[in-house]
Amino acid sequence: MKTPRITAAICTYDRYDLLAKAIASLTKQDIAAKDYEILVIDNSPDHEKSKKISKSYSTISNLRWEIEATAGLSNARNVATGLARAPIIAFMDDDAIAAPSWLGALLSVFAEFGDEARVVGGRVDPIWGVERPAWLPDSLLGYVSVVDWGGVARFAADGEWVAGTNIAFRVAAMKEIGGFPIHLGRKQGGQALLSNDESDVVEKMAAKGDRLIYAPGAIV
Repeated sequence: MKTPRITAAICTYDRYDLLAKAIASLTKQDIAAKDYEILVIDNSPDHEKSKKISKSYSTISNLRWEIEATAGLSNARNVATGLARAPIIAFMDDDAIAAPSWLGALLSVFAEFGDEARVVGGRVDPIWGVERPAWLPDSLLGYVSVVDWGGVARFAADGEWVAGTNIAFRVAAMKEIGGFPIHLGRKQGGQALLSNDESDVVEKMAAKGDRLIYAPGAIV
């Protein structure tokens, strides 16, 4: 079997209705199915239910479903990194929907920047369930993980950041720094709300000289 070029990983916890839309968006990417794999890490407590749900995706040839008993988003992300068959892993949340060009755009940026590309983050657009509140100005959109710095693919400027729902790493670079910190990251569907584990990873990589790249064309 050919090694995929990129792994698209979704870590989930008992949100199968949202997960279905996320997976559906990944099956519609504009690169060949053989060039990427979809990796679902299910942290849900009901393992029998998880096995049952996973069977509904058995026809997706490039999808793997793994049950992870140890709770925690950071741990699940580390499990995904360890299981990834591709040299690049892209993380997306279970309530996100990837643009058809998402994975292709990430691959293009990794190719463009070569060895300097070790962590790449993209744009995150909101899907409003209701009309956007008048009291929510653009200056506060970052608090709901909306990311849009504009421009072209580039090394992120001071003050520019990316969100964990649209971030990709070279797997080797992640392993070099020991992965995501398990003392951060949400646990058990919200019982622990500590987050920003991806920020910790980016900071550790920066300390080694790796620079964050912003890819506005990679959209979820």
